[in-house]
Amino acid sequence: MNTGKQLNGVICINKDEGYTSQDVVSVVRGILRVKKAGHTGTLDPMARGVLPVCIGAATKAASFISADRKTYEAVMRLGVTTDTYDMTGNITGQSGDIPDEKTVRETVMSFRGELSQRPPLFSAVHINGKRAYELARRGEKADMPVRRVTVFAIEILSADLPGLSFSVTCSAGTYIRSLINDIGQALGCGAAMEALTRTACGGFTIDRSYTLGELEKLRDEDRTGEALLPLGDVFAGLKRFELSSAEYRIKAMNGNPLPLPPNLRNGELIFVHDGEGFFYGIYRADAGSGRLMPEKMFLAEGF
Repeated sequence: MNTGKQLNGVICINKDEGYTSQDVVSVVRGILRVKKAGHTGTLDPMARGVLPVCIGAATKAASFISADRKTYEAVMRLGVTTDTYDMTGNITGQSGDIPDEKTVRETVMSFRGELSQRPPLFSAVHINGKRAYELARRGEKADMPVRRVTVFAIEILSADLPGLSFSVTCSAGTYIRSLINDIGQALGCGAAMEALTRTACGGFTIDRSYTLGELEKLRDEDRTGEALLPLGDVFAGLKRFELSSAEYRIKAMNGNPLPLPPNLRNGELIFVHDGEGFFYGIYRADAGSGRLMPEKMFLAEGF
């Protein structure tokens, strides 16, 4: 691998079970020999699947990627509850009174649309400056905030009660463990998550993801570029605005507002570049001021 060139882009890792998201970032940083790397959208250690890892200047894109909808395949176990809402936790309740399959299916499918959801106590949610799981491990009680989430689609993949597997597409911030716990409560028998695989995160899909072993092999064969999604592709859905004049390029280099191009919606995000491979940043159309306002500056080569 050419270590003399700064890598800027996103590599989609197919995370294996047992790794924390930060574990994955640390390993990727070591494989690619880069200093700056960060993940988007935390995956639980027991979960597998899509984990986009931002490299170099692309770390600034993490908030854009993590805001996208996500798709999971999950397995729930009916008749059991745990303190973590998954089967790695301590069992807090058991029931042999499992509803019939028709009732289970109808109840699962009813969890579509906008929902109120309380994250698990064993989660990375911040409570008074601390992670919720830190409080949980010390046996401290915490009032977990209720949040509004959206389940766009649910598909039951198989039902072999008390086990059931399903696919769900949901908004960012949705906890599948909480969704399963809520389904179990609605059924009256309880439920816990047995397995979880994230199959898509925004435009990143599992069929275009790389295991850590595959990424290491690409590095050894000097083929890292095959896995690296450049910043231009990360923001492929945004309109482009090319800066042709030296005056506007100087303004953009300093993070200043730019003139507003025609035919833009108020609030629309714009990809601003120089037409020669340099990416200034993401700007937002502000109809009130008649200008493009800087949203996030990247100042990166080779988009």
